[in-house]
Order: sequence, then structure tokens, then C-alpha cells
Amino acid sequence: MCRSLVRRARYASAALLCLSIAQTARAQQPPRDPAAAESLFRSAREAVGRGDYATACPQFAESQRLDPAPGTLMNLADCEEHMGKLASAWEHFLRAKEQLRPGDDRIPYAEQHVAALEPRLPHLVVKLKAGAPAGTKVLRDQVTMGAASLGVRIAVDPGAHTLAVVAPERVPSKQEITLREGETREIELEPGAPERAQWPTVTESKPQGQPEAPAPPADDGGRRTMALVIGGIGVAGLAAGAVTGLMAFSAAGTYKDNCNQTTGACQSATGVDAASSGKTLSTISTVSFLVGAAGVGAGAYLWLTSGSNAPRAAVGVAPLPGGGSFGVVGRF
Repeated sequence: MCRSLVRRARYASAALLCLSIAQTARAQQPPRDPAAAESLFRSAREAVGRGDYATACPQFAESQRLDPAPGTLMNLADCEEHMGKLASAWEHFLRAKEQLRPGDDRIPYAEQHVAALEPRLPHLVVKLKAGAPAGTKVLRDQVTMGAASLGVRIAVDPGAHTLAVVAPERVPSKQEITLREGETREIELEPGAPERAQWPTVTESKPQGQPEAPAPPADDGGRRTMALVIGGIGVAGLAAGAVTGLMAFSAAGTYKDNCNQTTGACQSATGVDAASSGKTLSTISTVSFLVGAAGVGAGAYLWLTSGSNAPRAAVGVAPLPGGGSFGVVGRF
């Protein structure tokens, strides 16, 4: 009885295992949609009737994905042959033939196309140059080629193809090739140059004891021109201050001759005019002296500080005649 129970337990475990495998396989299969696949198949057939193979091929491929069938695969292969995708058509005719049941009247049709396409197929042999670093990948049209496919004669579609090599710490290398029908070509690829970060850094060193090159002299022509202009304005201000000062001094004398110094009363209009004009001229003289002194000081500062060997100068404060203050202090 115990043996019987053990045997039954083994059978139950095996059944559960098979059920689990079947469920896993179904989960890994792409979702099927037979109705959509049929609609796409009919639309693709209509496009073929119009000679629009560019529209028909993607629709046949999508119909095959949603509901795989050897008939759909053969229609896709025929469409690809018209589009010049000979290797794709050849592979799909072979796969459709394998899926057909023995005695199917479509088998001869598939065999005829396979035999007609084989001599037209271009072939490519891709090799990787020895010494490539570990982790190097070779890609053909963005599809990674495994190590087993390198050095093997592989059927490809006619036309342009892109070969690339991607290696750690190397710049990706890329090569474009074009193959004609029936052509066989062998290509040896190698990784690109090391990345810039891996290149040695060259540092320029200065011999000991070598003096540093002097800095080029600054262009101070504009600074000196400005110094002359501002200094000229300052000189003009000083001259104006001196003239108006003399005129104010003369007006003060007239005021003394025609006016009482104690009461301030003037005996004539001449004294009144002298008192008024004297105040005005005195103010103008003071302002002119201040402006002139500032202009001369600023001009001197600009002149002294121009040029690479110019002495250091600073604006200082010093008393000036008639009030106000301004000055330039230099260190020579």
C-alpha cells in the first residue's frame, strides 16, 4: 500500500510539473489576435494587388506576429523578395517550408523560391582583429553578433550595412559597406582608439632659473590723451579763477571807495554795483579754482599711472588758495 501511495505521489508531482511548464510556455508566447491578424492579412493582399509592397510587407509581418501561420509567412517572403530583401525572403521561405505538413501543395512553391534565391544572396564574413579587449562587442546593423558568428559566411540582404565595434575604454568604431547580389566580402574589424581620458597628460615644465617673460606693455595712448584733455580743462579753470579773482579784487576796491565799511551804506550806484558784482566774481573765482585744481590733479594722476613702469600715485587732499582742497600724491 505504501508503494502505491508513493507511486501516486510521483505521478501527481510529475503532472504538476508538466502543468507548470505548459503554463510558463504559454506565458512566454506573444499574445495572439487572430481577428486582427486576418484583417491585416487581407489589407496586405490588397496592397500587393496594387503593387504597393512597401505597405504590404509590414502588414504581413504584423499579421504573422499576431497569429503565426506558414501561409502568412510565405506571403511575407514573397513581398520581401519584391522589395529586394533577398536574405530575409530566403529565410522565411525556408521556415515556412518546415512548418508545412508533408504533401502540402505549397511545398514545391517554397522550394522553387529557395533554390532561385540562393545564388543571388550576398554573403558577409566579419572577423575581429586579435588583441581586442575583453567585453568587445561587434554589431551588424545594430544587432550584436555573437562570438560564434564571427568568421562565418552569413547571408545578408543586398545594399548598405553598418558594422560597429564597441569596446571598454575605446572610442566606438564604425564602418559602412554596400553589398551587391551574389557578392561575398570579408571584413576585419578592430576597436577604436583609446578614449581621450586614457591618454597621458603632457605638462609643459619651465627650466629652473629661467626668468618669466615680461608682460607686453599696455597700450596707454588713450589714457595719456585723456590726461592731457582733463589737465587742459584744469589749467583753463585755474586761469578763469585767477581772472575772476582779480576782477573781484578790483570790485572790492571800488566798494571801499564808495561805501561805508562800518554801516555798509553806499553813497552811489557805483558802490552798489561793485558790492553785487564782487560777490558774484568771488564765487565764480572759487568754483573755477576748485574745478581747475581737480582737472589738473586728475590729469596728473592719469599721466603718472600710465605705462608699465609708471610710479604709483594717489589722490590726496591739500589746501588750495581761496578755499577747497585737492591734490595728487606720487611715489617715484
